[in-house]
Amino acid sequence: MGGFGEIEDLLAGYEAVSGRRIDPAHLKFWIVFGSFWWAVGCLSMAMIYRSGADRSVERAAIGRRTSECQVDCVNLLIPGPVEPPAPTSSRSSVDMPRTDELLESVRDFLRNEVMAATRGRTNFHARVAGNSLDIVLRELDLGPAHRNREHESLQRILGRSGDLETLRWQLVRELRDGSMPLDHAGLADHLRQTVVTQVAIDQPRYSGYLDAIGTSGNRP
Repeated sequence: MGGFGEIEDLLAGYEAVSGRRIDPAHLKFWIVFGSFWWAVGCLSMAMIYRSGADRSVERAAIGRRTSECQVDCVNLLIPGPVEPPAPTSSRSSVDMPRTDELLESVRDFLRNEVMAATRGRTNFHARVAGNSLDIVLRELDLGPAHRNREHESLQRILGRSGDLETLRWQLVRELRDGSMPLDHAGLADHLRQTVVTQVAIDQPRYSGYLDAIGTSGNRP
């Protein structure tokens, strides 16, 4: 827990000092709640960026961290096997330079030159900007197949056709009003696979992603 110990040891130590036993089920609830709370916070950061109240590169980047919180929640609530995403080979061989090469050149400039020549806030934002470009590069490799897979999965679960955004909102509405039960066939697999693939795009080094793919024997 926190990268420096096991939850069982923490609870045992707390009980030894305080004389109070913490119910693991209660602790799990608050862990899930905390992850969900920070997911909403990350989305709020993105909305602040979109509103124009703060157009900093950091504010925009934090919005993508919501997938880290989501994968923590699915690991706790709907664990199971998942298929790590594979890059597609959609990059053109004739564009000079390719889109990914342009992005890489800007990223490397930020990391190798801007960061070397700056300090403080500008240096930090250059690092964040480089990380954001890494997300865009992974989006180019993994995004199209990810969205196609999610679209096909939603059509199977909902039993209807439509564009991806419409089907996403349809699933939200049916879960909210209870017309789709939580044990609906294929729902858990859909949610887990969709969230895990998204965090593979946003932050493939995140511990929750490594835990997720580790459950299927694919930990790097």
